[in-house]
Amino acid sequence: MAHTYTRTGERLADQADLVAEALRRVTEAALGSPAVEVGRELEAAERAARPLFQELEDDVTAVLAVGGASPPDVRDVVAEIHTGADLRLLAGQARQIGEIASARRVRGPFPEELRTPLGGLADLGLGMVSLAAAALREPSAATVADLHDGPNAAAQRQRLLYERIIAEGAAADPTDVVDAVLLAACFARCAHHALSAGRFAGLFAESP
Repeated sequence: MAHTYTRTGERLADQADLVAEALRRVTEAALGSPAVEVGRELEAAERAARPLFQELEDDVTAVLAVGGASPPDVRDVVAEIHTGADLRLLAGQARQIGEIASARRVRGPFPEELRTPLGGLADLGLGMVSLAAAALREPSAATVADLHDGPNAAAQRQRLLYERIIAEGAAADPTDVVDAVLLAACFARCAHHALSAGRFAGLFAESP
C-alpha cells in the first residue's frame, strides 16, 4: 500500500495554520490596544475558522469510507483522527477567546498589569500552534522537542499571572480577574493541544 502521509501531513498543517490565524485574530481582539477594531477582528477570525470545520468533517468522512478499491493507509487514518481531534479543540479555544473578546467590548481593555503577562502567555500558546503546523508539515526531532517544552513554559507564565492577581487582592477588579483567568486557561490549553497535535508527526511519517 502506498505511503501517503506527506500529502496528509501537508493538509493537516494547512488546517493548523487556519486555526493559528483564527487564534491570532481573536487574541488581538481580546488583548489588543483600545484602537483595535474588535468586531472586525472577530469577523476575520470566523472567516478563518469556517473552512476548517468543513474540512475536518470532510476528512473524517473520507477516512471512514473504507472498503473502496483503494482503502486508506492506516497511518493516515490514525493521523487524521488524532490530529483532527486536537484541531477541533484548538478551534474551540478560539471561539471561547472570541466570546471573551466580545464581552470586553463593553467592559473595556484589560489594565496593563494583566494585559502584559496575558500577552506573553498568548504568544507562547499561539507560537506552539504554529510550531505544531511546522511539525505536521516537516516532522523533525528538534521541532517535536520544542513542542514538549511549551506546556511547562505556559504553566510557569500562568503561575506568574496568578501570583500577580493574588497579590492585587481586593484591589483587583473581579470581572478583569475572571476574564484573565479564563483567557490564561485558554492559552495554556492551546499549548497542550498543539503538543498533542504535533508530537506523533514523526511516527505518522515513518516509512512502512
